[in-house]
Amino acid sequence: MRSASALAATVGALAAWQRDAGPVHLHPGDLGWGAMAGQERLASRLRTWSRDGEVRAIGFLDGEDLLRLAIDPRATADAALAARIAEDICTPGSGVLDAPHPAVEARGASALRAALTDRGWVKDEPWTTFRRDLTAPVDDGAIHRTGLRVTAARPEDAESWMAVHRSAFAGAVPAAQELADLARRWVAMVRGPLARDARQLLARDAQGTAVAIIAVWGAGRGRPGLLEPMGVHADHQGRGYATAITLAGVRALQEMGASSTVVGAENSNLGAMASYASSGFADDPSIRDLVPGR
Repeated sequence: MRSASALAATVGALAAWQRDAGPVHLHPGDLGWGAMAGQERLASRLRTWSRDGEVRAIGFLDGEDLLRLAIDPRATADAALAARIAEDICTPGSGVLDAPHPAVEARGASALRAALTDRGWVKDEPWTTFRRDLTAPVDDGAIHRTGLRVTAARPEDAESWMAVHRSAFAGAVPAAQELADLARRWVAMVRGPLARDARQLLARDAQGTAVAIIAVWGAGRGRPGLLEPMGVHADHQGRGYATAITLAGVRALQEMGASSTVVGAENSNLGAMASYASSGFADDPSIRDLVPGR
């Protein structure tokens, strides 16, 4: 896909493939967050496969090396479709995944995983996906116990939101010019069409310091919502803030009409896994991305 004009149809198909009992695969929220790079850039990173005029598979090139996929639930066992996707992935110069160290995330795509395995691909590092039903009330007592004030982030909060995010994921807040650029892109993202069914939350402590963030993404009423990303500033970790901001995100998705909420974490990220477990999420069996055999 090379045109931003096709994004709405692609996101619509992806949203329709989200199932409470289905795999935690590529979600519209992943594309919403990917819009931080700009809609044209996002469009250039999408790959679609169609049959009989209908999109049957959607791939998102997340970074240079990782292709994240979702397959139409009606086609997860379609061997012919899987063979076509696998051939495109494995063919140099196809424009699907031209990277020195490629990896494929294909959760629930049984036929595709088998097709890649037949071509010598092997399992990579394990991930665990978590999910939580939203039909019951959300106990947000952990939020009150921390004393955090959680609000919907506004454009004027952009630098604070991104400073927490970068500290949580990169271990440091960027210099002023880079932070201003990130804030500008964040504002464009939250004002864009892919964030219409989303909320960006910011938590401040009793001193008014921004300490935690979360973004939540819906896929339409009655469908699973996604938490991505969630983070706590490096200077404020170990105080229960991760659980508190996660519960705030869960509550927001419930208010938005989501039927459940899902999230994934690397098994090596013990802090995130503990936070989701303490926030009432149940974990699925670990699943691994696939990489070419050495």
